[in-house]
Amino acid sequence: MDFHDSSGAAERELLEEAFRATRYEAFGLGYELSLRVDQPHPELDALLLNTSRTNWAFLTAWNPRSIPTDAQQNSKANQELANQLGELRDEEDRPLLILPGRGVGPDPNWTPEESFLVLGISNTQAAALCEQFNQWARLAGTRGASANLVWSLPPDQQPH
Repeated sequence: MDFHDSSGAAERELLEEAFRATRYEAFGLGYELSLRVDQPHPELDALLLNTSRTNWAFLTAWNPRSIPTDAQQNSKANQELANQLGELRDEEDRPLLILPGRGVGPDPNWTPEESFLVLGISNTQAAALCEQFNQWARLAGTRGASANLVWSLPPDQQPH
């Protein structure tokens, strides 16, 4: 899906529609999660409780600004994101818990994006990483609440 043939509000509307239709899948620690925007996720809540974490975000470095990018560049960027995540600490000075994942959109021609479900990450940390890796938005939330679509780039850099 090419989001760059549209202009103005139509572009953001198309992006938001795609983000909302995407399944955000994560695997690890005995869990197989499939997350959706504006949906509660009891299994994720249980994982957060079992690991004594409250906040989470689903992050990727693939396809900056939703522009299809070759696999080698995507893998390199995602490895850099993983390296940076590995250096961060949560608010209790513990390492973040990072589970591998992928974003699977409804368009079969769009390659699923390798991603990470990050437990314990703060909103500030997630926002900074999304800005650094030029991601329009992220899925994020807290234990007991529905998943939120959070726009990441400053207003002057977002699709209009």
